[in-house]
Amino acid sequence: MPSLLKALRIQDKARAIGFDWEDPNQVWEKVQEELGELQVEVASMNSAKDEESKSKIHYKLESELGDVLFALINYARFLNINSEDALEKQIKNLCLVLITWNKNFGTRQSISRLLFS
Repeated sequence: MPSLLKALRIQDKARAIGFDWEDPNQVWEKVQEELGELQVEVASMNSAKDEESKSKIHYKLESELGDVLFALINYARFLNINSEDALEKQIKNLCLVLITWNKNFGTRQSISRLLFS
C-alpha cells in the first residue's frame, strides 16, 4: 500500500477513536513545529565533521522529514484535499514545465518515459 494512503488510513483510525486535532490551525502549527525540527537536523548535518555523526543525523533527518510529510498529509485532510491527487497534479505540472522550458529533453513522450518509468 502506498505510504500516502497508509498515512490517511492511520489518521482516519486515530480520528475514529477521538485522537485528532480540533481545527486546521492546530494542524498547521504542528506542520510548522515539524518543519522547525527538520531545520535543526539540517543545520546539524551541515556542521557534522565525521561520517559517524553524519550517519546518525541522516537517520534523524529521515525521521523528521517523515514527520513533516505526515503532518502535511493530515493538514490536507483537514482542508478536504486528497494528498495523492494534489501530488499527482503537481507531477503533471512539472512535466509540462519541463516540456516547455527544456527542449533538450526531446518529445513529450521521452519526458513521460523519463519521469514515469
